[in-house]
Amino acid sequence: MVKFDVEITAEEYIKLNYRIVYGNPVVLIALAACAVIVATNLTNGGWDALTKGPADIIALFALGYLLLFLPVTLFYRVRGLYYRMAALNEKQTFTTDDTGVNIKGQTFEVKNEWSAYKTVELKKDWMVLWKAKNFGNFVPLRSFKSPEDLEQFIAMAQEKGIKVRGKYPVS
Repeated sequence: MVKFDVEITAEEYIKLNYRIVYGNPVVLIALAACAVIVATNLTNGGWDALTKGPADIIALFALGYLLLFLPVTLFYRVRGLYYRMAALNEKQTFTTDDTGVNIKGQTFEVKNEWSAYKTVELKKDWMVLWKAKNFGNFVPLRSFKSPEDLEQFIAMAQEKGIKVRGKYPVS
C-alpha cells in the first residue's frame, strides 16, 4: 500500500497543461512547419508574399493560432477549470492497494480500479495517471514521501498491466 497527499497550485496546474499541449509532437511539427512557410515567404517577398496563395494564408493563420490564440485560451480555460473544480484545488489523499486507487478530498471520495487507468506518465516533476487521452490525475512527485514510495507505486501499476512512460527522476 502506498499513501500520499497531493496539493496543486493554480500556477502548477496551468504550467503542466502548457507542457502537455506544447510537448505534443503534432503541435510542435505544426508550429515548425508554419514558421518555416511564413519565414520563407517573408524572406523571399516580404509581407506581400504572405497573401499570394491559400497555403501561405493558412500557414499565417495557423501560426497566429498556435502562438497567440491557443496559449491565451488555454490559460483562461485551465485557470477557470482549476477554480471551478474543487477536486483540483483542495488537498487530495491517494491510497493504493491491490484493488485500485482511492482518492479522497474534503468534498469528494472516488475509488478507481486499476483497470480505469491506461498509462502512468512520468515527467520532470510530475506523474500523470491517464484514464483517457485527455483526462487524468496529476501528481507532483514531491507528494511521495520517498523515492521508494514512487517505485512501489510504479511497480503496483505495472503489476496491474498499466503502461509506464517516461523516466524516473534523478534523485
